[in-house]
Amino acid sequence: MTRKLFRVVLVLAAVLPFALACSSSEEAGAPVGVPAAEQAKADGAVVLDVRSPEEFAAGHVAGATNVNFESADFAAAVADLDKGDTYVVYCRSGRRSALAASQMTAAGLTVLDAGSLQNMVDAGYQLD
Repeated sequence: MTRKLFRVVLVLAAVLPFALACSSSEEAGAPVGVPAAEQAKADGAVVLDVRSPEEFAAGHVAGATNVNFESADFAAAVADLDKGDTYVVYCRSGRRSALAASQMTAAGLTVLDAGSLQNMVDAGYQLD
């Protein structure tokens, strides 16, 4: 192995565990994916779509509320949510939902991160 390749391997070995830990939504206290969506459906959780309004308008889970994670007022919208409810969040791929779930959990909310819209469909949610 060349020295340059060896350095790259060392850097990856050092950084990868931290990158994986940071990308996990387990910090949000909720599992990711279809099981979370199925549990949320069984529990009657409030469904939040954290995609943009344009994405939401193109198709979303029936009964979902759009709370755009990337908007400047996301934190204010989260602060207005009822702490007595359970929320299931989803987005297109799962990145924004994981970030939203983490922030919402830090704000004292009970959150299940379903990940993607496809996970919601796979869990039996209907689309509008």
